[in-house]
Amino acid sequence: MISPSLKQNDNINDGINEENLSESTSLVDTNGIDKLDIVKYEQDQLVQLNIFNIFINESIIFIIKKHDEGIGLDQIKQLIIQQTLQINQSTDELVEWLSNN
Repeated sequence: MISPSLKQNDNINDGINEENLSESTSLVDTNGIDKLDIVKYEQDQLVQLNIFNIFINESIIFIIKKHDEGIGLDQIKQLIIQQTLQINQSTDELVEWLSNN
């Protein structure tokens, strides 16, 4: 189930996406920059922004839920740090595996 705040982010990102693409299509190729490269870069930036927004929204939902369950903010902070360390470790392992293969 998508939370209302996530739907709101989708609407914001859709507006940004349309705005960026319309600006990109009007660019003149005077500096040897390919318009498709610009559009791809902007799309990548939007994907990263969307992922970040989802992460932040889910983090807020998690913090509120745990706080409502009676867990103190210090304990919530520790849980977030542990999860972040696990994600970073998994990412490092994936990068290493990809490098070796």
